[in-house]
Amino acid sequence: MIYESENLEKHKHFFFGSAEGVSKGVYSSLNTNNLSLDAPENVRKNLEIIAAKSKLEPKNLMLLEQGFSNTAHYVETPSFRKIAGDGIVTDKPGIILCVRTADCAPVLFADYENGIIGCSHAGWRSALKGIMENTLNLMIKKGAKLKNIRAAIGPCLQKHSFDAGDDMLEQFASVNENFAEYFHPNNEKYLFDFEKFVSDKLANYGLDNISKSGIDTYADKNFFSFRRSGHLKQIKQAGDFPTQLSTIVL
Repeated sequence: MIYESENLEKHKHFFFGSAEGVSKGVYSSLNTNNLSLDAPENVRKNLEIIAAKSKLEPKNLMLLEQGFSNTAHYVETPSFRKIAGDGIVTDKPGIILCVRTADCAPVLFADYENGIIGCSHAGWRSALKGIMENTLNLMIKKGAKLKNIRAAIGPCLQKHSFDAGDDMLEQFASVNENFAEYFHPNNEKYLFDFEKFVSDKLANYGLDNISKSGIDTYADKNFFSFRRSGHLKQIKQAGDFPTQLSTIVL
């Protein structure tokens, strides 16, 4: 399954799922995590398949060494996991900006009028730290106009699958006491409304063209989920889980 949002240009962006690749077993089939125990040649082939959807070569893929930071980079040439950060911006045609996820929210941005695109790896930690705002700041610095920027939030962990503890609630409340409203009591824990948190942060920044997929990566087996892989005891070592890519190109 490939999801495309209604507010971004068709065939210029894709939220890839788990299908249409060559990987086998727990990595079936479009796994993009080269740090997993999946066969490296399978990951390379999957990246070729993804690049071909944009009618470009794998060398045009721009993938960061992602973490949970608020660091965003402007790029003029693509590279494969040579730059550490969680946001990318470009105004150069032919570069496929990529976000690698497995429950975190991939967020794609576009100002088509000024020819500037961006993307953010919005895990809850990086979203809380301001990765989306920093990506947008960089887009505007490079000439994007706030009124023109469209944002699309891709498949991610949804509220009914996102259980959280007191420690996470405390982290959010320490940044802004109003963030406690995203945590809904559920037995001895909470359900965290992750997609709404991401969407509200974008709206509070000033964006009014925001789409949400509503797709739950944990519940929908058309997508990879770190949490589901863990619950199924499929993770053999740190970093060993399948991931999907979300892409945008000018």
